[in-house]
Amino acid sequence: MSSPVASGMIAVIGGVVVAALFFVPFVAVQVRRYGSLTLGRTLVALTVPVYALALVTYTLLPLPSDIVALCIGGGAGVQLRPGQFALDILREQSMSPGLLRNPAVQQFALNVALFLPLGVLVRLLLSRGAVVTLLVGVGASALIELTQVTGVWGLYPCAYRLLDVDDLIANTSGVLVGWLVAPLLAFLRRGDGLAPAAPRALTRRRRLLGMLCDVVIASWVTLVITAIYSAITLTATGLAPAADGAADIIIGLGVAMSFLGTLLWTGRTPGETVVRLRPQNRPSVPGAVVRWSLGIGGYLLLQLLAPDSILDAVFAFITIVGVLFTSNHRGLAYRALEWQIEDDRALRTRSVPLAAGHSD
Repeated sequence: MSSPVASGMIAVIGGVVVAALFFVPFVAVQVRRYGSLTLGRTLVALTVPVYALALVTYTLLPLPSDIVALCIGGGAGVQLRPGQFALDILREQSMSPGLLRNPAVQQFALNVALFLPLGVLVRLLLSRGAVVTLLVGVGASALIELTQVTGVWGLYPCAYRLLDVDDLIANTSGVLVGWLVAPLLAFLRRGDGLAPAAPRALTRRRRLLGMLCDVVIASWVTLVITAIYSAITLTATGLAPAADGAADIIIGLGVAMSFLGTLLWTGRTPGETVVRLRPQNRPSVPGAVVRWSLGIGGYLLLQLLAPDSILDAVFAFITIVGVLFTSNHRGLAYRALEWQIEDDRALRTRSVPLAAGHSD
């Protein structure tokens, strides 16, 4: 696999992992700051971790395989003569026909293209002007060049890549070009035209997004608790913890029951809180238990008690179908209990609690 392909794969995979880590906080901030989550802002936000890792991988990788031989030769060195790239282009052009196949042209163009998205992101996400964008470009490029010339800040005894002032020029030029073309992509950050505090319609996408947030929250909480348990076991015994089915069941039950506790305490799941949905009236205790059993609680219990079956997948499929085809997208649990669900920014129209299994 070529190094550019490998760098790209690292950036994409790492970016997706980072995006998954911050998915729920991102959704919560977007819904509260802008009133809703749009596809355009989601795509722009997903670009940030992928692009940040791409900058790191394309500028710092691959690391040298024989640093001793490199350092004996004096390292990669520095090039502090501005405009040297023009002379390199002329020299290469005299040896190989075709401007587009000129290695010096390709190198300069690649540096411009690599930093162009940074200018777009600064203007779209931060709404900054040309001066701030210029400073960001110079700062980011200088940081990369210094990281290279210092051997990753002393990790290697000498510079393994050339510090080139022309790279600084090309990178900064790319940032400014990105700032100039950013208005062409301004449609990506458009909202729905409503004030953030205005109630939104209940849509299939919003209901499914809340459910996805519940699943993501449960997964991350389970991973964190399992990691803490493993760290405590390793510290106490000095041995890596073996597979422990009992511990997995206890942790899984604890996570599942925490969702029931949230339903009893707040009347809604964490995912519903993130996307600002709620039942029209606070549910009774039996209703909350049924709601939990036919929702995230049932899904987590099936994953825990029948891990090798497809029951959890079937349950998830039925739940999704229920959201798609029930009235007001109430889904399986709300439909079974004859509850209604609404935007939590809507004014309360009822004050009598709903009893489980009775219509409001």
